Amino acid sequence: NVSLKNATVNVVRELPEGGTQTVVVKNVNLTLDLLGNGQPSKIDIAAALGVELPGAAGKLGADIKASYLIELNADLFPQKISGKTTIGVSEATGELALAKGFGTEIEVTLTPTDLSETMRFLQDGKQLGQIKLSGPFNSQDLSADLKFVVDPIDKKVLNIAGAMIGMDFATTVISSESQIKITAGAQ
Repeated sequence: NVSLKNATVNVVRELPEGGTQTVVVKNVNLTLDLLGNGQPSKIDIAAALGVELPGAAGKLGADIKASYLIELNADLFPQKISGKTTIGVSEATGELALAKGFGTEIEVTLTPTDLSETMRFLQDGKQLGQIKLSGPFNSQDLSADLKFVVDPIDKKVLNIAGAMIGMDFATTVISSESQIKITAGAQ
């Protein structure tokens, strides 16, 4: 078993136009139980994220939680990975105020023959779009035939992302559907 409790990471970036951007990840807690071959294990992660833009341009605070079950075979090769990550914005001010109440949920299931991943964007409980990747996946030769779907992603999601770099996407909405084929050997 491995655990990390109450770790903190600070990243301060000096910006070319002056000022600093600060990112703080604190209260990082990680537990990894029973990682070994031929048995199921579990990893749990929790942390608080803080972002501060230069001057009084804005602040953002979010909570991150993740929990995954991992099953390894006798050769330590993953047989199944499944779990969920959630990110919820609890504080957002200034240029980042649009992000208040925003959240992301990521659900993943990976087996030796299949991959399924869904990322949902929410604000105050209302879904604003999602991205899905799913289909046959061969973990031995790394080949795959995956369907990639971007259900309409609302302008609110784009404008939240754009606020970090000073962009406004106005009324833009994104949607897409495509097929991703990867041949044996991931070529």
